[in-house]
Amino acid sequence: MRLRCIPVTATLSARGARGLTMGMRRHVDRCARCTTEVEAHRVMDEGMRSLRGIAHQAPAEVYPRVMDGIRPWAVPMSKPSSPRRAIVAAVAAVVTAMATAAAGTVVVLVRQRHRTA
Repeated sequence: MRLRCIPVTATLSARGARGLTMGMRRHVDRCARCTTEVEAHRVMDEGMRSLRGIAHQAPAEVYPRVMDGIRPWAVPMSKPSSPRRAIVAAVAAVVTAMATAAAGTVVVLVRQRHRTA
């Protein structure tokens, strides 16, 4: 893989062909490997688009098998007994997510400060 192929491959994986810059597109025009990769992503995107609107339902026996495999770490959610409990649970989830994001931000800032010092 050539050095110019790496950004093309990374962009295709992250954003698809629409994320390619003009410089990347010029490289794709000259590089057979990248041309093949762009074409493969185009075919995959078309296939995924054709699946929109199709509802898939797993067979009934799959759910118990999956839960048996992850039961020590996951428990199926029970339905809240009241709308008030549902709101409280949603607020708790949002507050937890915000606290986690804030703590992560502090850790990143502290580490960044130590790197620059």
